[in-house]
Amino acid sequence: MATQVQFERDYAAFGSEARPFEMEDAVGFVIAEFSLHDGCPFYPIGAVLGAKISTVWLGEGVSPEGDESRHAIIFKMREDYPFFEIVMRGKDGARWGGSLYGQVLEVTDEVIAGHRVLIVTADDTKVRYEFNARLGQYVSCICCDDVMPTMRIARSQLH
Repeated sequence: MATQVQFERDYAAFGSEARPFEMEDAVGFVIAEFSLHDGCPFYPIGAVLGAKISTVWLGEGVSPEGDESRHAIIFKMREDYPFFEIVMRGKDGARWGGSLYGQVLEVTDEVIAGHRVLIVTADDTKVRYEFNARLGQYVSCICCDDVMPTMRIARSQLH
């Protein structure tokens, strides 16, 4: 018996608190980009769907009143993938701003290359991330006399 297939259930949907700019296609393309590592899938779709998000002003100075078009969206991936993924947003759209390894994220008032310095706590070690203008992403630095493994090493340890 032939039948027409019905599509009446959503596989995934944005939560009721998601704002329009957080659901833009440009942000989705960046999610697809950070979901890969060396051209191979890194995050399973469940890790992306289970991520929590926050919108943060990472630029220099005070956040423009009422203008969230330049705020970064930071994804805190689910617990078994201890990373923060940054989606930088600006007049030119959205781009990937880097992966931060750890469990707790702090935005400081210190500014380097026009962007705030980030401190991530990873397994009781604080790691400093600075924006690298040449790469257009945040990169880890030495902090607290310890060198945390780079994102590449940290990601490879999970597989």
